[in-house]
Amino acid sequence: MAYITIEDSIINKENNYDILRFIAACLVIISHAYPLSGHMGEFFVLFTKGQQSLGDVAVAIFFVISGFLISQSYDRSNNIIHFIAARILRIYPALIVSILFGALLIGPLVTTLGMREYFSSHETYSYLKAMLLFPMQWNLPGVFEYGPDRNTSINGSLWTIPFEVLCYGVVAIIGILKLNKRRNVILFLFCLSFYTLIYLRPYIMGTPKVYWPSFIDLFPFFAAGMMMYYYREKILISSWYAGISFFLLLLSSQFGGFKYVLLFSGTYLIMYFVYHPKIKLHGFSRFGDFSYGLYIYAFPVQQTVTYFFNSKLSPWLNVAISFPITLALAFLSWHIIEKHAMKLKKYFKYKKQIEVIDYPQVEVR
Repeated sequence: MAYITIEDSIINKENNYDILRFIAACLVIISHAYPLSGHMGEFFVLFTKGQQSLGDVAVAIFFVISGFLISQSYDRSNNIIHFIAARILRIYPALIVSILFGALLIGPLVTTLGMREYFSSHETYSYLKAMLLFPMQWNLPGVFEYGPDRNTSINGSLWTIPFEVLCYGVVAIIGILKLNKRRNVILFLFCLSFYTLIYLRPYIMGTPKVYWPSFIDLFPFFAAGMMMYYYREKILISSWYAGISFFLLLLSSQFGGFKYVLLFSGTYLIMYFVYHPKIKLHGFSRFGDFSYGLYIYAFPVQQTVTYFFNSKLSPWLNVAISFPITLALAFLSWHIIEKHAMKLKKYFKYKKQIEVIDYPQVEVR
């Protein structure tokens, strides 16, 4: 049997990125429904014996996909201005609107303060600093402050976005230094990130800043996606390899080391699902790419649903009520903001003087 490689599949211009990102966003919603509803027994946490949640797996999926596609994006443009502009236009317009949505709509709707007190509070405007990402802001005055163990964050899902931006910065630096043409550098970077995850992270856990431990957790998955791209002509799309990878994930879920196996086996399974020629889900996003909108709006919607039902919903009922509302917001975000913002990339377009293969450009999330 003749196997195809990731390189062959990219040339064929068919992939399943959109549906996989949509699924990952849905997994985040399910995972958050448990703690936001006051239930700590998420079934996947129980299944992996406390190792990982569905949200952890979903974030890993996002970062692997991002590592692959962002590397491809820089490699195709090979121009730092276009690269930075494309990343800003993809991330920030929708993010800014979602932050304003939390501060100007959700906040006034559920705050325990009067409107004058809410809008005169320094904390209200301090929350808008979340648009800068560093440092991220979480709370609005009088919002979701009920119950002794409540998560008062207006949008806890945004915690990953600063780290994604940092990963973009790594790609940019590699490109500026012209190291993206030397894939042994990418291999070294991946190995270094894996070593740091295993051996150095425990020593950093006590640091006052949350950034480094979280970045150390996430960057190896981004680097794994980069590896998939830079070694794409050598990686076979094989059902045998996929079966072995899945078996190793099941084994580690019960006997330990799931995160580390997820980094290797999970990354391969993502590429297998995205590029296998018999998995034909390419037209999933014909009505729009709603995964980013789902991700940035789900948490405040789920928090608000919990608030109005006085924390008495089961996790799955929280999902049932929150999901259609979030999907509607994601639909509006895509059609009103995201797709129009992405069109502005053409003003930063840089035309190479050499011919390049016309790989399809798939935007992250």
